[in-house]
Amino acid sequence: MNYIQYLLNIPTQKIKYGLSRTHKLLTVCGNPEKSVQTIQVVGTNGKGSVSALISNILMQSNNSIGLYTSPHLVSINERIRINFQSIQNSYIELFFKNYFEEIKKIKPSFFEIMTALALWYFKKKNVDYAVLETGLGGRLDSVTACNNDYIVFTPISIDHSEILGSNITKIAKEKFGSINKNTKQCISIIHSQLVNNILNAQAKKFNIKVNYLSTKTENNIRIKYLRGIHQYNNALLAKHAISVFEKHEKIDLKEKNILYGIKTTFWPGRFQTINKKPKIIFDVCHNDQGIQTFKNTVKENYKEQQNKYLICGFEYNKKIEKAINSTAKLFTEIVCTEAGVRKSMSAKTIQKILEDKNNTTKKSINDSLDYLYEKINHDDVIFIIGSHFFAPALSKRYKNCFAIDK
Repeated sequence: MNYIQYLLNIPTQKIKYGLSRTHKLLTVCGNPEKSVQTIQVVGTNGKGSVSALISNILMQSNNSIGLYTSPHLVSINERIRINFQSIQNSYIELFFKNYFEEIKKIKPSFFEIMTALALWYFKKKNVDYAVLETGLGGRLDSVTACNNDYIVFTPISIDHSEILGSNITKIAKEKFGSINKNTKQCISIIHSQLVNNILNAQAKKFNIKVNYLSTKTENNIRIKYLRGIHQYNNALLAKHAISVFEKHEKIDLKEKNILYGIKTTFWPGRFQTINKKPKIIFDVCHNDQGIQTFKNTVKENYKEQQNKYLICGFEYNKKIEKAINSTAKLFTEIVCTEAGVRKSMSAKTIQKILEDKNNTTKKSINDSLDYLYEKINHDDVIFIIGSHFFAPALSKRYKNCFAIDK
């Protein structure tokens, strides 16, 4: 049986909320989460970058670091890495051969299987530490079932409101519900007072004091690949998390290694230049806060650029009206398109959202690029935002541009 195809055929859109199936699956696998020192990253935006930054910093002292993230760009193997090298198909197949009968009985979701697979793989490869990015929410996300030792909180904003709640209070309670009796330490950015109060109240239930990131700047941080002030802030949070981790785990990471880990972290799809001539930048921002951050990064880095073109496509449930209209003002023309999956927002719907802006619609990302290639000059810039599902076509067109070994 092709187990990898079986995994791929599980509908990812059918979310099974709750921890019970993950607990059962982890038990079947021998409870690998009890053998791996873990850091959970929770939030709305910045989770992937912060997870990658923490992983790369920890690697600088010759540690073996597991990294579990979602979603992937091109291959599901990207979700599970050790020292940034993706899991091989042979290990996925071995996992299914060992536990397939139990998996059929438990009927876990795609994400629940991937979470158990990640922890099983990390234990099997004897990693020193593992960094786990939370998929959705926190309180009932399968990553929380792993009883993580440390939790790092990135910015909280409204996203997936149909599942997590319609306002910031409900969403924050779901995110901070990841704190439990097994949590040793919480590390967080400073949120609004409302959100801070919710976080403090949840932490207090377990006699935990939140380690908040200081508001002071650090002039010695340099970042090679990750663009934008938000990535600088992500780097500050990762550095702060490492300082807490060092203190409580009694490990010693030299300052120069921490700074080198920050500087050399590459995380694909985050304001990433995927082609140089013409210059094309891809960013997976897909909610209000993410699009606002993208807008600020464009203004910060391309203020003097005369002609800027935007290709955008989103999932059907994204609340992007305010942010996309604010961002649209920066661009010469906008091409509305679709990712070609079941839950894509139609290009016509995006076009209707845009107010008084020069725009057109194209059916696919390749059609959109072909259209712009016919009209742009060599020094113009094309930006692509909105959907992770653009990545396979972009990777094929621009020669594996998301390879992480840069």
